[in-house]
Amino acid sequence: MEGLGDVKNFIVKAITNMRDSIVNGLNNIELLTHSLVSSLSNLPSNIINLLEQLFNKLFVPSDTPLEDIKNIFNSKYPIINQITDITSGLFGEYGDTDTPPQFFVTINGKQCNILSLDWYAPYRHIVKGILICLAWLYFVFWIVRYSPRMLGGVT
Repeated sequence: MEGLGDVKNFIVKAITNMRDSIVNGLNNIELLTHSLVSSLSNLPSNIINLLEQLFNKLFVPSDTPLEDIKNIFNSKYPIINQITDITSGLFGEYGDTDTPPQFFVTINGKQCNILSLDWYAPYRHIVKGILICLAWLYFVFWIVRYSPRMLGGVT
């Protein structure tokens, strides 16, 4: 009877292995169809997102396109940037602080002070007041001179 028990066990194991293989295959098919259905259901939204990114890249300008060009130009020609810093320091306003502007030029990696305006700091408010008064006087005289023409319609 032992031989029949071995055959029975062999047949039970074979059927069990076939059943497990079929169940695993069906589980894999289920997972595959689930992922396929999930991918297909997300496909329209993925296409829309890709088209949106494409249109944004093609037709919406970047935030700082001119800054990128300026940075490239400044890296190739640093003397231009130094000249603009000097002129903005000379002709621009350096605030209401009592520290005068400093003008540096970088030569061979070392910064050299080329113009010191420390002497101007005590007189800055006086000179600024005089310039403001002169500008207002010029404006008032211009208005007085040209207001009859403007009001009368004569050019």
